Amino acid sequence: MQSACVGVVIPTRDRADLLQVCLESLFNRTSYSNYKVVVVDNDSRDPRTLDLMAQMEAAEPRLSILKQPGAFNFSALSNAGANAVEGDILLFLNNDTCVMTPDWIERLLYFAIQKDIGAVGAKLLYPDQRVQHVGVLLGMGGVAGHFGAGLHAQAPGWMERNRVPHEVSAVTGACLMVERRKFEAVGGFDAVNLPIDLNDVDLCLRLGERGWRTICNAEAVLVHHQSASRGGGLRLQKVYAKERRFFMERWRAVIRDDPYFHPALSLYAAEPALP
Repeated sequence: MQSACVGVVIPTRDRADLLQVCLESLFNRTSYSNYKVVVVDNDSRDPRTLDLMAQMEAAEPRLSILKQPGAFNFSALSNAGANAVEGDILLFLNNDTCVMTPDWIERLLYFAIQKDIGAVGAKLLYPDQRVQHVGVLLGMGGVAGHFGAGLHAQAPGWMERNRVPHEVSAVTGACLMVERRKFEAVGGFDAVNLPIDLNDVDLCLRLGERGWRTICNAEAVLVHHQSASRGGGLRLQKVYAKERRFFMERWRAVIRDDPYFHPALSLYAAEPALP
C-alpha cells in the first residue's frame, strides 16, 4: 500500500496553536511515508500562523501552502486543496486534529482502495479520551449526529462499533479519506448549497448513490481538539438554517431511516435507548 500517494488537505485560518499540533503529529507520528500535504490558508492574519506555515513549508518538502482568500467556505477550500495536491487518494483533515495511531493512514487506505467503498473515516476522541465520532447517524436530533459520543475511548460501544471497522451512512469531514476518482465522480463537496456544514454527510450519501459504501475504522484514532469546546451531544444543533433546509429536502428519505441503525432505538440519545 505504500505505493499509493495520499494527498492530505487541511483547511485553516489562523489558530497556529492547533495547526502546529496537527502538522507535527502528522509528520512525526505517521508511519506511512508516501503522502503530500497542502494547507489551504483562508485569510490567516495572525503573524504566528504565517510564521509557522512559512517555517514548516521550508523545513518539510511534503508540505505546501495554498492561499485561498475570501469568505469561509469549507467545501470550496477542500475542493481547492484536492485540486492542488498530488495523490490518487485524498485525505481531508481538520486543523484541530492530532494523530494517535501511527498506522492510521494504512488502516484507512486498506478500505479506501476497495472498489465498492467510497469514504472512510476514523475514530475521533476529545482530549479527555471520550469518543467524539465513530460514524454519523442519520436522523439523530432530526438531521444527523454522532451516536456513541461521550463514551470512554476503550468502551465497546453499541455492537462493538467503538472498537472495530464498521459500515455507516456517513463519516465526518474532520478525517475523511476517499479515492480521487470517486470524489471527482460525484463532484466533490457541495460548495454552493453546503458551504460550511453537512457537506461531509452529503458527500458520503452522494457516494452511496453511486454504490460506494462508507466505513468508519475505529482502529484508526485521532484526537479532535476544538470540537470539545463547541458542545458535545448532538451534532449540527446550530447549523445554518439554509444548509439544514437544503440537506433535509435533498435527503429526506434516508434521514427517516438510517439503514445502519435499529429503528426501535431513540434518535435523541447518544447511547442505545428506547424512544
